[in-house]
Amino acid sequence: MRYMLLICSDDKNAPPAPRAEMEAIIQGHRRFSDELQAAGKMVVGERLRPDGDASRIRLKAGQRQVMDGPFTETKEALGGFYLVECDTRQEAVEWAKKIPLREGSFVEVRPIWHIRLKAGQRQVMDGPFTETKEALGGFYLVECDTRQEAVEWAKKIPLREGSFVEVRPIWHM
Repeated sequence: MRYMLLICSDDKNAPPAPRAEMEAIIQGHRRFSDELQAAGKMVVGERLRPDGDASRIRLKAGQRQVMDGPFTETKEALGGFYLVECDTRQEAVEWAKKIPLREGSFVEVRPIWHIRLKAGQRQVMDGPFTETKEALGGFYLVECDTRQEAVEWAKKIPLREGSFVEVRPIWHM
């Protein structure tokens, strides 16, 4: 089963890490990624740029609205993720415990719903979702030349009222 290891911070307005600490964390992520790959568990892992570089597409009153970040209504920050293949939730948690973190950061381990298209129909294979104020229901990783191009693709994603898509550039390391 696949699990998303979401790397988050309690306070997106916290001061940035000193350079030496940030370099140590980045090196730790490289070692962690190497270990995941050597174990055959890594699907993909990426660092996200801050929400100031992001756009959200929200469905309100049947209309798609685009809002550029930063998003002041959110306190927590999503900094990156690893998508891993593990046999059990406990195995995914054990991998998550190895992720390098700063003080005030945390890793959320979320199982992935496998959705397959069969004869044009979506079929849900497993779950469940955790009840939270905002929930990450899925993701697309797309390669686009500009943020606007990514926003145009995001506008095509089916949404229900009150949900949104956030477009965030990846930080290539």
